[in-house]
Amino acid sequence: MQLLLVGLALTSCQSQPRQLYTPSRLTIDPATVSPSHPVSANRISLREISTRRQATDPVGLPSAWRPEIPASQWRQIVIHHSATASGSVSSIDAEHRRRVDADGKPWLGIGYHFVIGNGNGMNEGQIEPTFRWREQLPGAHAGVAAANAAGIGICLIGNFEDAPPSPQQLAAAVRLTRALATEYNIAPADILRHGELKATDCPGRRFPWEAFHTAVTADAATLE
Repeated sequence: MQLLLVGLALTSCQSQPRQLYTPSRLTIDPATVSPSHPVSANRISLREISTRRQATDPVGLPSAWRPEIPASQWRQIVIHHSATASGSVSSIDAEHRRRVDADGKPWLGIGYHFVIGNGNGMNEGQIEPTFRWREQLPGAHAGVAAANAAGIGICLIGNFEDAPPSPQQLAAAVRLTRALATEYNIAPADILRHGELKATDCPGRRFPWEAFHTAVTADAATLE
């Protein structure tokens, strides 16, 4: 299947010089997430994420999240933050339409496949698919051709360099990521931070990645 490769150079996330992560599965004992661990300073517990997730966990992919055409061959999920205090699908779409790709061609629009609101521009925890998901188009979010072609881009509104996502927003991200990974057989090792693909702090140093990744990939019983 021929894939369009667009938006390889720019994303909403601010790049910073840093050592790239090596993509690998994060195997974390929830008991080790303690006040001495950096992510625990965000005060979002595995139990809280799990409780919120289980209350709304879908059986399969909900109809609102199903694409309008046969699905592409998705192999990764890439998590981003907008690096802004507010935003929505429409505001990001308008900003991305002002960009051009490496060949000087305008972007088709918003580069992500899903956006999750923070209460400023969208409802808190609201999950909204974009035209790229409905039409099963490659993303323009990763800054890497292969990840744009085969990676589902999920953007949480907020700047997680300044503050972590709320439990409600994070639970929505867990619910969505878990459902997509199940539906498209995406391995835990292929659920990635944007910073695992290029030199950026996205989705922010205060995004509780280990707790999030564990909540997405672990059986619910291990989080009790």
